[in-house]
Amino acid sequence: MNKKTLKIALFPFGLFYEGGGERLVFEQMRGLEKKGHQAVCFVPILIKDKCYPHWINKFKIKVFVPQWLNWFNSGMLLQMMTSSWLAPFQFWRFFKFDVFMGIGQPGVWIAFCLSKILNKPYLAWMNQPTRFLYPRKIDLENGLRISDKKSIASRTIKILRPLVSILDKASVCSADVLMCNSRLVAGWLEKIYQKKVIQNYPGGELGAKIKKQGRKRFQGRLRIKGRMINKPFLLVTNRHFPQKKFEYGIALMSFLGQKIPGLNLVITGRENYHTRQLKTLVHQLSLEKKVIFTGSLEEKDLKRLYSQAGVYLYVAPQEDFGMGIVEAMFEKVPVVAWDEAGPKETVVNGRTGYLIKPYDLDDFGKKVLRLLTNKSLNKKMGQAALSRAREKFTWERHIDILEKEIKKLD
Repeated sequence: MNKKTLKIALFPFGLFYEGGGERLVFEQMRGLEKKGHQAVCFVPILIKDKCYPHWINKFKIKVFVPQWLNWFNSGMLLQMMTSSWLAPFQFWRFFKFDVFMGIGQPGVWIAFCLSKILNKPYLAWMNQPTRFLYPRKIDLENGLRISDKKSIASRTIKILRPLVSILDKASVCSADVLMCNSRLVAGWLEKIYQKKVIQNYPGGELGAKIKKQGRKRFQGRLRIKGRMINKPFLLVTNRHFPQKKFEYGIALMSFLGQKIPGLNLVITGRENYHTRQLKTLVHQLSLEKKVIFTGSLEEKDLKRLYSQAGVYLYVAPQEDFGMGIVEAMFEKVPVVAWDEAGPKETVVNGRTGYLIKPYDLDDFGKKVLRLLTNKSLNKKMGQAALSRAREKFTWERHIDILEKEIKKLD
């Protein structure tokens, strides 16, 4: 049985953005296929040109319903709701699968329904408790932007929230295995769902081999998408959402730019409505020449930025994990982050980087400056970061744990 090739259906929320959650889905599929299994992804929402377009076509991805609504206001939300209710009526598509894997809601709900209909096991993977039902403090302060509050879809969700809460708990609690990405999230899930949780850290690479770091981080220039970036530079990679608090990193440049005149801040990621707000802040602080927005990048360019960054900034508070931190660690880049939530499990304060008391920008800036001016310390912490990443946060380790639990279900 342990050597059997399994056919696994994965049900994530959607593939329409370039973030850690989407990368996790791709790495899980790639890893399971490398182990000899068949992995097919079914999604309510699919927009290939907005979700790692240079990578997504390598995987088997299908949809539940035609993607006609994605480009309309509230269309993606309606697409998700429609798929959630229609997917169980497509049970005939899943006869040949051995195991279902729901990745967040409504993926867990879909896996639950198909499991009941076809009498097959399912694993629930949760990066966080269902967020619009259990918002964090940062969500209450900034909003989740699920949809326009006055839209029909948003009003419908508000009306259905009590029912959705019941279905959410039923589908998560009924899972044969409940797995998550960090100890922090495991604690949240166990408190809410009263169910044992298996914690399994994601990795930090997209399948690339770790290369020796021979590039200079503090002198020269780097060309990305035709634009020259002077070194040294600070790097921020994350979704352009208000909860990620990029403005902290931008504000730091007012202080750091005076201390190191040639310093740049590089912000990657596909631009959206929030990017416009960030660029307005950059203009107000007269930092247009110091803050660089790269937009969406191919993986090779993103890896080059990681490999040559002076310091990686993780300014998002209340993050469940923070895959960007681990990706930076694999490239020997020391990390400065808040001493809160996910980074507390990845960064070792004073050894692989610094954890700063939330939200002490003065101390944050001083620690970044220390790493930029003390090159031997930067190198020492970067090497320690790589060692820790290799020990704790590899994709091989992640997939081994995932496969072990899936095999128990068959």
